Amino acid sequence: MAAPKRDLTGFNLQALPAGTQLLFARGGVWTQFNFQVSNPNVTLASPMVFDAYVPSWGTANSPVPWVKAGGTFYAFQFGTYNDGILDGGYTVRNFKVDGLNATDSWGFYLREDLRGVLIENVEITGFHLGVHSTGGGNVGTSLTLRNVNIHHNMGMGFLGEAVQLLIEDSTFTGNNFSGSIFNHAIYLGGHGRNATIRNNTFLNNSTVNGVCRGGNLTVHGQWDGLLIEGNTIQQDESVSGCWGVSVNPGYDTAEYFRNVVIRNNRVINLGGCAMCITSAPGVVVENNLIVNTRATSQSGIIIGAPNVGSGDDASGGSIVRNNTIYFAGNAGSLAIGFVNGSGANNQVVSNLIAFGPGTSNGSCFLNTGLANFTAFDNNLCHNVGSNPTWSGSFATLAAARIGGFDAAGMAADPQFVSAPSAANSWNDAIQTGSPARGAGHATRSSATDRLGVARTTPSIGSRQ
Repeated sequence: MAAPKRDLTGFNLQALPAGTQLLFARGGVWTQFNFQVSNPNVTLASPMVFDAYVPSWGTANSPVPWVKAGGTFYAFQFGTYNDGILDGGYTVRNFKVDGLNATDSWGFYLREDLRGVLIENVEITGFHLGVHSTGGGNVGTSLTLRNVNIHHNMGMGFLGEAVQLLIEDSTFTGNNFSGSIFNHAIYLGGHGRNATIRNNTFLNNSTVNGVCRGGNLTVHGQWDGLLIEGNTIQQDESVSGCWGVSVNPGYDTAEYFRNVVIRNNRVINLGGCAMCITSAPGVVVENNLIVNTRATSQSGIIIGAPNVGSGDDASGGSIVRNNTIYFAGNAGSLAIGFVNGSGANNQVVSNLIAFGPGTSNGSCFLNTGLANFTAFDNNLCHNVGSNPTWSGSFATLAAARIGGFDAAGMAADPQFVSAPSAANSWNDAIQTGSPARGAGHATRSSATDRLGVARTTPSIGSRQ
């Protein structure tokens, strides 16, 4: 930089041309940072870019620019209230954005008819809300968060609605440290279309004194097109109010979740519910690994709710297949449940459920009537016949078969290489001679396993 400036004084940010780059020095610190722009000149192809550069007194290893909101309402705001201008894009990369734990402060405020926002390689911490996307009918069109580190924000890491939302390769740690059941690491609300939450890590969010009490990834409202894949959600300790993936109605107005796929995720040591889904007709839940090694009881995958609100989409046509669920030593856990309100035309196939020696009073399944399933077969439920049971209706696999369920199911030991645990990085691989190999449903199993490898012969579980 030939003549660098200390700050943005003297710049008319609203009139800068498309493609403008505003570069901040590595190693620099800015206090009372409060930036707002609604620029009609910038475009998706030629955005306004905020990035870092190496000053003459620094090196490539100098820390990224550190901007401190410090009591201001937000650090970055794109768009303004009721402006009616479809503006964007904007790119922010290589920053530390710090709210200094100020109450009611937001890291990024994305407003109204906004498009083309990319936030990548950014650390966001110390706010009430890390990123808040809200506003008009085109809010957040093409909004991407990539490789962001959103941690230790008082309320939520991400809150809002968007069209063409992508959150990937990011980490959410220690958000909602009050443990409120109303705050989450990611909370998708309002209206949205075509959202992908992919390859992110959620660590110890919604915890108080090391114990998770609230949510991690929650979706309410009206969403069409939602893919949740390849994420890891992990807690050290949990109580029953700790939830992993929750796609459920939460408002008084009509809600729906259409074209939803939840696959290839790992949920470790959650409390109340690892994956609970309602009003999501045709949802596909496949190739997920759910492990609980703690004493807290847990529900693994629950479809439906008995009291869906007026106007909410009805559940039905759900596909739950090739998931692996392992409960190591807890009482009263339920692996897969279809409750009243889960609808008809459902499929439950090729799932592997195993209870460790310390578990008791649990069930592999909770199911509605056989007529509500087009397929309920080829599942493995280990320890059936002693404790826990095959389901609340059938104590054993033999009894379930008489009732028309799991004709090709099995109660055999799945023969893990070693039971999933922290010591083996939650590895659920099974031995070469496992009875689960080649025993999956011939036509209804998922095409690939949790690692993306094609299944040449359908097997039971997520990893084989």
